[in-house]
Amino acid sequence: MNFKIYIQLLNILSTFCFKQPIPFADSSLSKRKIHKVPVPGNEDVAVWWNKKSKEWNAVHDVCPHRQASLSDGVVNPKTACIKCRYHGMEFNKHGSCTLIPSSTFNPSTFSIKNYYIKEKYNLLWIDDEKDNDIVIDVMERPHSKLPWFITSVKLPHRLLLENSIDSVHVSNVHSDMIPGINRYKPFPVFTKATTNWFNETGFSVSLTNYLDFSTETVYISPYYTYINFPKTNIFAITIPINATSSRFISNLIIEKSNVIIKSVIALFSPLLRKTSPKIFEQDVFMINSQLKNIVNKKTYKNSGVADTPITLYNKWLDKYDNETI
Repeated sequence: MNFKIYIQLLNILSTFCFKQPIPFADSSLSKRKIHKVPVPGNEDVAVWWNKKSKEWNAVHDVCPHRQASLSDGVVNPKTACIKCRYHGMEFNKHGSCTLIPSSTFNPSTFSIKNYYIKEKYNLLWIDDEKDNDIVIDVMERPHSKLPWFITSVKLPHRLLLENSIDSVHVSNVHSDMIPGINRYKPFPVFTKATTNWFNETGFSVSLTNYLDFSTETVYISPYYTYINFPKTNIFAITIPINATSSRFISNLIIEKSNVIIKSVIALFSPLLRKTSPKIFEQDVFMINSQLKNIVNKKTYKNSGVADTPITLYNKWLDKYDNETI
């Protein structure tokens, strides 16, 4: 096979397309090292800060020469190119090879896929297209938010997503971890469910209890979930990395923005950063317990109105979802 054709085929095989931009870290990510970022499709991306252009750069994390991970390399301080630690090949932010040490080959023989890093809502997003917009409606309005909780976990994303739209589990799973939450004093019983819309983009359902208190659960395909309370929203992004692993990002969005709210958030932020992982560990424990009993198929039984969001999600999967992950 012609050598250049082989390289081109290798480049093509190492690419994939996102459905939309994917968040992977908050905007405080260290600019002093190269980051390996897992993305859907069993791929990794090498992300680094370009001191010359003052921007994040990202390329496929496999050097086409001998398949070493570029995220294990270094950034050339003079060129701001990522440099493979194995044989010193360098690649710029466009994925073009700029240097092959000790070789007469033209560097343009080699190239790798590049990606675009965007910063919005205090998150860093990765995308394989330059001009895709990022819009989360609740954060386009005046709001305050807690520090982002971002983690990767060895769990299938669909079970993790189900957990994020299941508000009823909170009183049991997180008993005594959240002020006012106690498994022996569960939430008032939901008596009515109203499906607001259901189509290929997702669904919205409102649950009402006997006190006429109502919450809205929203799923926006493929990654976003909301549980809307009056003036407050629990927002989550659940991203499938592969069949068994996911990235989970969440926040509490308050639909007000003033000095008092921001001061309270700043005061409690250190405590939240410490307790959020522990709360999530409780979710992971229960989902793993559930996962052991789901071999090939879910055999859920509906326990009442409160299960409507889960029922609708699985109905949505059956009707609209064709993904293998």
